[in-house]
Amino acid sequence: MIYNSFKYSLKLWLTSVFIAPLLFLALVLFQKGAHDSEFLKSIPESVFMYVMLLGFEVKSSVIVWMIFTAIITFSLLFSFQARLREWLIVLAAILLCIGASMVKVSPIGFFGKTDDFSLTLCNCACMVWGVWLYKLEL
Repeated sequence: MIYNSFKYSLKLWLTSVFIAPLLFLALVLFQKGAHDSEFLKSIPESVFMYVMLLGFEVKSSVIVWMIFTAIITFSLLFSFQARLREWLIVLAAILLCIGASMVKVSPIGFFGKTDDFSLTLCNCACMVWGVWLYKLEL
């Protein structure tokens, strides 16, 4: 049971760590309204930003992942229905993402509050998507 909750939370965490920066960068490019020529020029910068965001995501969310694993393990101790357990895990994921973003500092100095909020939304979306995509084995 503990192994299953560890494996499940690791899948969710890695999904968020790797995909949330991609969603964030896509959102930033969409907001800029980059044209074809600007888009091609921004690829090296975007790759660098992805690597920076990836490092920041890993560094800033390891503790959140550990807490999330404990919450999932705790939820398995009770005989909740599967759907209720999924909703509890979704709620925990959203609250942990928001809480972590309130505590952490921007990964790079030029991000403003809007970008921090966008990155938080990307993390929440990845976690919620992962809860519904991956199935927790009992």
